[in-house]
Amino acid sequence: MQILYTTFKTKKDAAKFAKILIKKSLAKCCNYYKVQSIYKWDKKIYNESEWILEAKAKNILHAYRFLEKNHPYKCPMLYYVNIKNVSKKYARWLGEKNEDIL
Repeated sequence: MQILYTTFKTKKDAAKFAKILIKKSLAKCCNYYKVQSIYKWDKKIYNESEWILEAKAKNILHAYRFLEKNHPYKCPMLYYVNIKNVSKKYARWLGEKNEDIL
């Protein structure tokens, strides 16, 4: 299983992209939730609310590439991680092979 993470300025954008990833079968499940972000951009420090989008799939690379091209941010935080320990039922639902399951 892989989980992709990115952020959006609004709940509306996070929900929109979650729905697109699911409809295009680029992710099997998406969650989005509000966070507070502190960052430096153009020598200025910002403290703003954002929405994290978390997308889960057997292979998330196509979702990653889609978001690279279509994300509304100029420089989006976009990464994914590999997860090894996944419950059997959830992993099978994602389409994982038996050797990838606990």
